[in-house]
Order: sequence, then structure tokens, then C-alpha cells
Amino acid sequence: MTITHTDPDPQTPPIKATFTSTIQASTAVQLASFQALRLPGGGVLLEWRTREESRNLGFHLYRLQGGTKTRLDPSLIAGAALTFRGGLPQHGAKTYRWIDAAPGTGDAEYELESVEVNGTRATHGPAAIEDGAVPREMASTASPMLSQMNQAKPPGATTAGSPLRLNQAPPAGNAVVATADISNARLAARQAVKISIQQEGWYRVTQPQLVAAGLPRGADVRTLRLFAEGVEQPIRVDGATAGPLQPDGAIEFYGTGIDTPFSGTRVYWLVTEQGPGERIRTESPGHGGGHAPASFPLTTVLEQRITYFAALLNGENNDNFFGALVSSSPVEQDLTVTHSDPGFSTPSLQITLQGVTDGQDHRVSVTLNGAYLGEMDFTGQANYAQTFPLAAGQAPNGTNAVVLTALEGDTDTSLVQSIALTYGHTYAADGNWLRLMAPAGDMTEVTGFTNPQITVYDITDPLHVARVRGSVSSAAGTYSVEFAAPGNRGSTSTLLAFSADQIEGPAALAHHAPTVWGQRESSADAVIISHADFLSNLAPLESLRRAQGQTVALVPVDDLYDEYNFGERSPYALRSFLSAAAANWRTPPQSVLLVGDASFDPRNYLGWAISTSCPRASSRLRP
Repeated sequence: MTITHTDPDPQTPPIKATFTSTIQASTAVQLASFQALRLPGGGVLLEWRTREESRNLGFHLYRLQGGTKTRLDPSLIAGAALTFRGGLPQHGAKTYRWIDAAPGTGDAEYELESVEVNGTRATHGPAAIEDGAVPREMASTASPMLSQMNQAKPPGATTAGSPLRLNQAPPAGNAVVATADISNARLAARQAVKISIQQEGWYRVTQPQLVAAGLPRGADVRTLRLFAEGVEQPIRVDGATAGPLQPDGAIEFYGTGIDTPFSGTRVYWLVTEQGPGERIRTESPGHGGGHAPASFPLTTVLEQRITYFAALLNGENNDNFFGALVSSSPVEQDLTVTHSDPGFSTPSLQITLQGVTDGQDHRVSVTLNGAYLGEMDFTGQANYAQTFPLAAGQAPNGTNAVVLTALEGDTDTSLVQSIALTYGHTYAADGNWLRLMAPAGDMTEVTGFTNPQITVYDITDPLHVARVRGSVSSAAGTYSVEFAAPGNRGSTSTLLAFSADQIEGPAALAHHAPTVWGQRESSADAVIISHADFLSNLAPLESLRRAQGQTVALVPVDDLYDEYNFGERSPYALRSFLSAAAANWRTPPQSVLLVGDASFDPRNYLGWAISTSCPRASSRLRP
């Protein structure tokens, strides 16, 4: 099918263009205009505008002259199938420009080829050279090639990349492995202080902070209980063991963030309940029978979220965000190694790639610090992982550079999902903090602290955290702690060792007032769900509906997160609420209105939102 179309470009001065497009597939890019404009100083500006191209990987440009067809671009000009951090927000339509600096003498025409992620190609043109006024900014800008997109960075960005992933994502739907001790509805029906955490750490919340967030001053410390996803978490109470928590008192606990497509913030609920709450115990001093080895296996993970792959059908519980683009231009990915044990015998490198081009054979070479490790061979849009064994000492201290290069041409494209480097980490603290593994019963010494106030906790079972007694010593201006790792002989314990300056405060504290949207006595003909800040603006609409004889429920969306997902953001909370209302309310709602904005990027990975809920950067590693 061939179409011819003439249309003024609404984003530029009135320059008309005529092109012919040969459509080869129903998924091919929809082109609105394609023009070739002669530049006053020589050369030709090629500009084309699309209507829709969500599955378009990129474009090739060709010059047709004297019976010869010459490709102008060294590699694909990046299309809209992949959206990169550092780019500008785009809707379905985009405008592209390319400059042919040496069109030669005589008449030339230009042809445009679009390449879909499924391999489909469509030809557009030819476009003849036209004379017209070209704005200065158009004459000096060109759209980037796909191979250049890893160079894009948002304003103020550093080269450090995304923070390391510290915690495994919870199972789909934010479920937890342990059975909930208290139901979501029962927890949401109580007064509580919500403590928000965005990364693994040891947290301390003082009595003045808790009181400001709604904790009753007279609450007996014996009744304080902490929950995450309905599962009780052990806490340490600093201060009185009975009676009210005093102004110089605090609670402490081991906390982690979450990592779902919708949130990186785990919410801990502090409530007062009858009966004693779970407390962090203190292990009796152990007597080590041996000494821990020189190091333990630790994995540092680079898992960036800087590229959005819109066309990937990835399931509703997974996001479509990945790291760097792997193409025919080598891309370097850097991982930092600290306190490496050169004698560790089993280091390894695991790389996980997501194929972009469907039906394409992918062949990617892998090097580490200049040494060739091998190739990754897979097909289409597979999510493919491969582990490369390393030699002892091949992952030294400092920056370790992994270089990935696609070998099957300019349509051999994939995305980095993660790179995990496992090496032997000596028992030395990184910035006064170390998450370590040690054989149970062996004496373990952690060195390298600059602060003598060192604490060790056993977090092998996060629901039964225990303080480990150790002895602190000093030498040459640094401090170390020695202890016997708890646990049964033959097992391995996971521990935290840190000094006082590494104790953290929560990302946020908030008072929770009881919510009862799920109760059977509720009723409304119309439900309006919005952020609490917008509810007052909806009063005229509410009045209108009431005047029409309808009952209306104005529901703050945070109430639904609290009542149906333990305070953690997820669209499943809204789904659960609406299902419950339809099934259980005395008068089920007949209509629902959602008021607000929407985004395919709720974590703001691409940096387009004003604020962000992304986890903050951290240098900590996880074994």
C-alpha cells in the first residue's frame, strides 16, 4: 500500500513536505511528514515526524543519487520503543532530524527506513530536496543514534549509576513469606504510627518523634508492637522496660525497604496491643572453637532502571525498566569492589540481559577488566542469564569494568537487567558497616571501624533478631570487634556489624487514624478516589451528585493503601477495595471516579517527575 500526504508541521514555521510511504505491516511506524531542506551554508536537513511508533526500534536514512543508494547513519537512529533517562518526556508523536553534510553535486533524494522490534521494516519516501527557511536551532541539532543513548544523562546526573539493589523484591502482590500475625483490616482500624523505610539498615526512632507522630504519651512500653505486612517485627526499647516511654527513650529495629514496580518504601506500623510485643534478645557470650576464614562470599549487584521498554509484554507484576543498552557499540558497566580477598577461589560474574529485537539472534561478548570471558547467545525477547566463573584475584579492589558488545549487527540489541559480581570480602567494615556471613561457633573479628561504639546483631532470621556480645579493641587508630557467631555448628550465620554513626532515622513518620472503608455497613452510589490534597476541590462535584439523589463516598487513596496493602503503594489496593465494596457494602457503588494523574513510571526512574520515591543511593553490599 502506498500513500501520499502533504501536511504543515505544527511545531515549526509553515514548511510543507511531500512524501510517499510504503506500509509493510500493520505495526509499522505511522509517519506524518518527511522532508529534506537545503541548508544555507551547504548540506541538507532531513526532518521527519511520527504519529505513533511505540514498537519502533529506530530508523536508517539513505541518499539516492546517480543510481547509488548510500546509508547516512553509522547505526540505527533511536526510535521510541526504548525511552532513556535523560531524554525528554514524549507522547506518541516525535520529531527527528538528521543533517547530510555532504550531499554532493546534482539532485538527490532521500529514503527513510523504519525498523520495528519484531524485525519488520518499512520504507518511506523518497523526499526531494526543497528550499525553505530553516530555523537556526534546527540546523544544528540531530537525533541521536541508538548506540549513543547510553551517553544520555539527566541534568545534574553523575556517572555513578543507580544505587545497588540491597533487598530482594517480595513475592508478587507484596505478600510476605511469613503468615501475617494481624490482618490488614484490623491493623488499619487502629491508631498507629507509620514508619517508612527505603533501604536496609538499623533504625532508631526517638520518643519525641513518635509522640509527634501520634503515639500516646502514656502508652506502656510493654505494649508497643511493630508490624510489617502484618508480621510482627522484634524491636529494642531503649529506656524504661515498663511504664511510658520517656523523652530520652527510643525504639530500634532492623529494617529493609521493598522493591516492587510501584514502591521502594516499606511501611512499619507501631501500635499498642495487649500483651508483650516481640523484643530483640541478647545472645549469651559464645566460646569459639575455631576462627572464621579469611573472607566470606559477597555479591555486589548493579541493577539500574534507566531505560523503559514499552513494547515488552512482561506481566503485570514486573516492570519494563532496565539498565544500559547493549548494541554494536561497546558499553561499559562498572562495579565497585572493596576489601577483596585475592585468595578467594570461587569468584563469579552473573549477567542477565533482556532481548529487545524479537526473532533476532543475539550474540554478546563479555569482558571483565579487559579479559575476555565468553559470549552470551540467546534469541528474541528472552530474559537470559549466564554465569561466568572467574579466577582467584580476577575481581580486585576498586572499579571492575564489565564491557558488553553485540556482535550480530545493528539490530542485535538487548538491555542489561542486572550484573552481579560475587567475590571474597574480608572481615573489614565498609564505612563503619558490614553485613557479613560467618560459620556458626567460630570466632570472627571485624576490623576497620573508626568509632569504638560497635554493635553486632544476628539477622539470620529477621523475625528473631538477636544482639551478639563482642569485645572491642583498638590498634593504630582503628577499632575492631571480635565475637563468636551464634547458631548450630555446621550452619552459617548472617550478621550486621556497625558503629553508632551508622544508625539511621526513618524516611518518614506519619500518624494513622483508623479507616473502615471495608466494613459491611458502608454504602455509596458513587465512589470518588483521589489524593487527600484534592478532596476539597471535589466538593462541588460531590454536591452535584447528592443533588441528583446519589450518595457519595470521597475516599483518600492513602486510606486504601493503608487498609488493603499495609500502607504500601500499589494499584492492587484499589482493586481489592473495589472488589470488597461491590461484594460487601450494604449499597454497592454503581460508579467510580479516579481523580489525579497517571504515570507508567511511578518510581520516577526516568526523572520526569518533580519528586521521587526511588530508594536513595547506598554503598552497602549484600552477601
